[in-house]
Amino acid sequence: MVLVNLRLNFGRIFCIPLTVTVLLSSAVPFPPATATAAFSHYRSVAASASPMNPSSLSQSHSPPPPVAKKVEHAMEMFGDVRIDNYYWLRDDSRTNPEMLSYLNQENAYTDSVMSGTKEFEDKLFAEIRGRMKEDDISAPLRKGPYYYYDRTLEGKEYVQHCRRLISDSQKVPSVHDIMPTGPEAPQEHVILDENVKAQSHKYYSIGTFKVSPNNKLVAYAEDTKGDEIYTVYVIDADTRATIGEPLVGVTGYLEWAGNDALVYVTMDEILRPDKAWFHVLGTEQSKDTLLYEEKDDMFSLDLEASESERYLFVASESKNTRFNFYMDVSKPEEGLKVLTPRVEGIDTTVSHRGDHFFIKRRSDQFFNSEVVACAVNDTSSTTVLIPHNESVKIQDIQLFSDHLVAYERENGLQKIIVYHLPTVGEPLRSLESGQAVSFVDPVYSVYPTDSEFSSSILRFSYSSLRTPSSVYDYDMKTGTSVLKKINSVLGGFDSARYVTERKWAPALDGTLIPISIVYRKDAVKLDGSDPLLLYGYGSYEICVDPSFKSARLSLLDRGFVYAIAHIRGGGEMGRQWYENGKLLKKKNTFTDFIASAEYLIEKKFCSKEKLCIEGRSAGGLLIGAVLNMRPDLFRAAVAGVPFVDVVTTMLDPTIPLTTSEWEEWGDPRKEEFYFYMKSYSPVDNVKAQNYPHILVTAGLNDPRVMYSEPAKFVAKLRDMKTDDNILLFKCELGAGHFSKSGRYSQISRLPVLGGFDSARYVTERKWAPALDGTLIPISIVYRKDAVKLDGSDPLLLYGYGSYEICVDPSFKSARLSLLDRGFVYAIAHIRGGGEMGRQWYENGKLLKKKNTFTDFIASAEYLIEKKFCSKEKLCIEGRSAGGLLIGAVLNMRPDLFRAAVAGVPFVDVVTTMLDPTIPLTTSEWEEWGDPRKEEFYFYMKSYSPVDNVKAQNYPHILVTAGLNDPRVMYSEPAKFVAKLRDMKTDDNILLFKCELGAGHFSKSGRFEKLQEDAFTYAFIMKTLNMI
Repeated sequence: MVLVNLRLNFGRIFCIPLTVTVLLSSAVPFPPATATAAFSHYRSVAASASPMNPSSLSQSHSPPPPVAKKVEHAMEMFGDVRIDNYYWLRDDSRTNPEMLSYLNQENAYTDSVMSGTKEFEDKLFAEIRGRMKEDDISAPLRKGPYYYYDRTLEGKEYVQHCRRLISDSQKVPSVHDIMPTGPEAPQEHVILDENVKAQSHKYYSIGTFKVSPNNKLVAYAEDTKGDEIYTVYVIDADTRATIGEPLVGVTGYLEWAGNDALVYVTMDEILRPDKAWFHVLGTEQSKDTLLYEEKDDMFSLDLEASESERYLFVASESKNTRFNFYMDVSKPEEGLKVLTPRVEGIDTTVSHRGDHFFIKRRSDQFFNSEVVACAVNDTSSTTVLIPHNESVKIQDIQLFSDHLVAYERENGLQKIIVYHLPTVGEPLRSLESGQAVSFVDPVYSVYPTDSEFSSSILRFSYSSLRTPSSVYDYDMKTGTSVLKKINSVLGGFDSARYVTERKWAPALDGTLIPISIVYRKDAVKLDGSDPLLLYGYGSYEICVDPSFKSARLSLLDRGFVYAIAHIRGGGEMGRQWYENGKLLKKKNTFTDFIASAEYLIEKKFCSKEKLCIEGRSAGGLLIGAVLNMRPDLFRAAVAGVPFVDVVTTMLDPTIPLTTSEWEEWGDPRKEEFYFYMKSYSPVDNVKAQNYPHILVTAGLNDPRVMYSEPAKFVAKLRDMKTDDNILLFKCELGAGHFSKSGRYSQISRLPVLGGFDSARYVTERKWAPALDGTLIPISIVYRKDAVKLDGSDPLLLYGYGSYEICVDPSFKSARLSLLDRGFVYAIAHIRGGGEMGRQWYENGKLLKKKNTFTDFIASAEYLIEKKFCSKEKLCIEGRSAGGLLIGAVLNMRPDLFRAAVAGVPFVDVVTTMLDPTIPLTTSEWEEWGDPRKEEFYFYMKSYSPVDNVKAQNYPHILVTAGLNDPRVMYSEPAKFVAKLRDMKTDDNILLFKCELGAGHFSKSGRFEKLQEDAFTYAFIMKTLNMI
């Protein structure tokens, strides 16, 4: 069953590298560092390489950066006293005039510093937008008697949800079917126009859009603040008339229970999904039936419908345990029944077909999961269908009437295996000889999409670093694949110009960290002189798989290399990869990222003078941590909505997500975790040292990462850093964790059109040796006629490496703005992610978290060594937990990167993980460690970006945040930036952009999102003196 993992909705997660754009923007001419002799050679290189007047990069004509007042706030734990001078920046009401004034000052300062690049930013925006086919439709999906699809209109931010009758709905579906259009075809009907709904709101996002089983009604959940608290409306699909009163204060979890009832989930005061409700249409919400309440604050609820639509499943999950209830939708009066009981360490997801439930089950023994089945009338006895395999991770299963589809991951690469099932009623047995679906690129992303249960047609989405997102229909009987839709890329895009590679960087412990890399082959030299943007995440077992971003082409075409470090803490390499990048192994995430960066430099993909990094949310923590650990390694860093005040947040149970996050990060009420988390928490580790250029972003309404976290981080950086490098803080005052909502504000999500030729682009998969010898896969893409591969090309390296999340390569049309300018783009599949199986994850979490960072650094060094770039042109990016990666490697190796983007970065690890009032904290302890335990406390503190900011030179850095972010409080990246400003010893740019009206996922409009990509790319190119 294709389930939406709770971590993806309520964890401090990365947002599909929107911040990559922000990092790339840092490649613009940033001021050469002048603070220390250590950077004199770097300065001369930057100055001589730039065709521009270096003075145009200087901050001397800008107003002085804001200085946040200091109000001493002492926090004592286990005899350890932490002084937070910027604690006052936190205001849960978001109304404190002094706090808002400071955020506005930071935004004004950012605007002033970047004013000289406004023309270039506008050019980038027009360039990226120009690749979009603004008037387009999604691949129509057949459901009952209709084709359903979404339509975008020229000049409009949002989509229309549409359907069209099927003339002959009794005909057996075929992969060759095409929805008829034209005057003779059934008329298109617009069910819901988001543009109309969004007119009266600064932020607008649809979290769920569900059609009733009989196709007569539609239920949808809308968020108008960016805080991810939804209002649900039910409308008649034909007349659009509203049915009953809306349901308020709910999550995005919503399913039909038949045709006249809904099941939905609400949250407690700390935004933990804790109650499942049954609602009959036409009745008052106050009369709804409570189906289940999860009182353990380490657990959160999930909700899914079976593909057969006969059952609903309510799951309760922590980071390590998941158990399930089921409800027969034809007998709702019977309520929920136990399907898989609660057993510590057992994680199950379930689905249904015929007279059996199908269960994907993971345990400590079967860490890569097995698939079993049990009879509906006897759930106590199971039959093994797909046995556990130590080298192959089963990520998900999807059921059809005659088939089972397994989504697997081996050596960090995704696989789709199709199994034929016996006729319903016949006994089930072990499945053998599954049919594998083949793919072309060396690194890629593939995702399940909605399909009809009764059909033999599997629909999936495919993308790589050089191949735009494509939708395929696969006939499971014949093995035939038919391309149904490829996102058009305008402007002469030719994928053959771009090269993708996968490299393996050795982490500190010898683990090999995969790095995905992309660049335009005729635009790079690969001699160490190319700029590179390195992205990282490395948390929550999330896989940051290589995918296409059209906005990224604006970097690649300018000679950038782009890389993603698949560091530990993510899920790219399996469950162990995640386990080794969480809790008391969380520093592996940061050291993996640093190792990836060092590898990219060593292999001459870039030099540290041109190495930029980026991470968002938990990836912003990464950015903050590595900035403190190795600020000398990077030219610039972008931390988007970074989770940077780890200990403080994890000690505050009133903050949304905190307690549930203890399983990810650790419980700082335990001494071992407290000191470990403090050791890497970005806010707690800002030092009097030089930092690279830094951009931090936040969203005022972010429910995941409170805006105050990045705000405090920035304030502390400003106070302590010893350089003159740029430190910018951009806080969106009307957005949350996912930034702006419009499609043009998040360019990287837009389709690419006209003249695009994938043959121009090359994708590669390389393997960077980590410090411990482990080979880290790297996915790479570039435009072959735009790069030289002699080390002179700019490169953007992306990394995540947490939560067992797999960052698989996929196409982004915005990325073309990089590739077509000679950028190489790469993804480092570092430990902590899930690309290489469970052990990959285990080796990048807890007390192995530093593998994530060192893997990323190793990936970066490998890219430099192999001449994909030089450190002078190496840019990096990470978001959320990937922002933690960016922060960590910036502290560890700031010399390795030119620029870094940390999007909503989780950078104050120890403080957040010590505060159970902060959302996700307690449940995150399984990922990062419990800093209340001494071992975890000091280990986490040792890499937490805020806690490790030093008086050293840092590259150019862009950090983003959302004031309403519930995953990574805005204060984490804010503190990270503040501490960088205070301590770094360079003159590189440090920007902090906090969306005051956004949450964890930035703004909502598609054009707003494009504008953010343009800003990021402008920042990256500014740091590289390319504009």
